[in-house]
Amino acid sequence: MNALGRRDRYLLALLPALVAAALHFWWLAPELDARAEKAELALRRAPDPGTIAVREASLARARLEADGLGRRESSLAARRREQLADWTDPARRAEASVALSGALSSHGLRVIRSEIAERGGPVGSPAQRELARGLQKEGGAAPEVWTCEARGTWESLLEALDAVDGLSVFALPVALSLTSDLGRPELEVKLWIWI
Repeated sequence: MNALGRRDRYLLALLPALVAAALHFWWLAPELDARAEKAELALRRAPDPGTIAVREASLARARLEADGLGRRESSLAARRREQLADWTDPARRAEASVALSGALSSHGLRVIRSEIAERGGPVGSPAQRELARGLQKEGGAAPEVWTCEARGTWESLLEALDAVDGLSVFALPVALSLTSDLGRPELEVKLWIWI
């Protein structure tokens, strides 16, 4: 029985290799194919290097914009504190009223009277009322309404209002009243401004 022929010895030597190949094709091959499909899918889903560079560049731009917005927010907060100081400091309010009277008279309006309005004057727009509430919440005083009565032409009034807009002091127009006599070219102007 020990005498196996040459062909039988080759078959006996190949039998373990054939069993290993059969196990590989029936058991290991589907698992390896599944892993290969997962790897291929991951490669397809992975962005190409160009897309990654574009995303990194847009992320860098977004960070720069966020830094710029942070600096802008800081400067706006400083400006808001400065405006609060303008509206609460009596000396700055007096400076604002003098500057406003000067701007009106330098553009052809004859200032008849200027003073702090009694009982606050007109209430202004809803946005102005909201601004006043916000200022009071932040610890500032409500702005005082300054009233100015003047006479002049329509053109001088427009020039004076443009000049008021360009003043370095903080002033916010609230209301304007115009009266005209039929026989006179001049208008009677009453202007309410927050200072």
